[in-house]
Amino acid sequence: MNVLCLVCGLPGAGKSTALRSVRAQQRHVVVLFDEVLAYVLTAHGPDFSGEMWHLAQEAFYALVRELMGTGQEEDMAGMDGRVPGLVEGYLKTHPLPTGAAGEGATWVYAEDNFCYKSMRRRFLRAARTAGWAYTAVWCDCPVKLCVDRNAARADSVNPAIITEMAAQVSRMDLQRDARLAVFNTAQGSTEALVDALLSRCAAAEVLPPMDPDEDAARAQEAREATAASLAHALDQALRKATAALLASVPPPLKKKAGPLVASLRKEALRAAKPRTADDVECAVDTFRASAWKTFAVQ
Repeated sequence: MNVLCLVCGLPGAGKSTALRSVRAQQRHVVVLFDEVLAYVLTAHGPDFSGEMWHLAQEAFYALVRELMGTGQEEDMAGMDGRVPGLVEGYLKTHPLPTGAAGEGATWVYAEDNFCYKSMRRRFLRAARTAGWAYTAVWCDCPVKLCVDRNAARADSVNPAIITEMAAQVSRMDLQRDARLAVFNTAQGSTEALVDALLSRCAAAEVLPPMDPDEDAARAQEAREATAASLAHALDQALRKATAALLASVPPPLKKKAGPLVASLRKEALRAAKPRTADDVECAVDTFRASAWKTFAVQ
């Protein structure tokens, strides 16, 4: 039986360490988002940016779809034109294992943070479309321990980002996801997590078909909820940035600066379509740069 297993959790929770052990068995396919991101930066970087992160997210999803044999589905149509080449190049430089999970079976482990259920849902729908079994594991670990583990890495993540990600995780959301198991990686060993991942795949079940209209309605509801939350976050962040900008403006410019900054803030809020917290941060940075450029011209 073919299985897709999402391995979720904060940076430093132990996800990639366990999956490298799984990969070493040469029986299962392991896709790590950080490796996809590194490949994208090599091909189109090298500097990290919100654009590169989004491109890597699309390539990561497309890669999993390709591995499941459903790379040409409708929801792939609007992707960045660079994605097919990235998927092809990644597969050439990251050969698949020579063994197999079982006779005619493939197990794909896809690792990323997957903080929101809506992020996992996209892959669940892909597994359903492909006729694959699906399961997910949340690697649960205290934020402080994640930060400490992350600090020991050569390619460490900014600890502030880990703290921000932790704040985005909804415990209720995790509890409500019937197909997601929570594994305590603070107490369990890497070997125990590997065993848990293998056991989850062995017990996974093929998802029953869903009515297309119901599926579309649920997906739209999830997108709207996420968009509303991020739009509110962007509005608050822009207001805070506006206040900071006006406080730093020289007194002679303050009278003119108020209406100008207010206009720029409204334009930034209108133009931005944030899909992630990184998008919010990028929009605020762009707003600040635009405001200071306007001040310089004035």
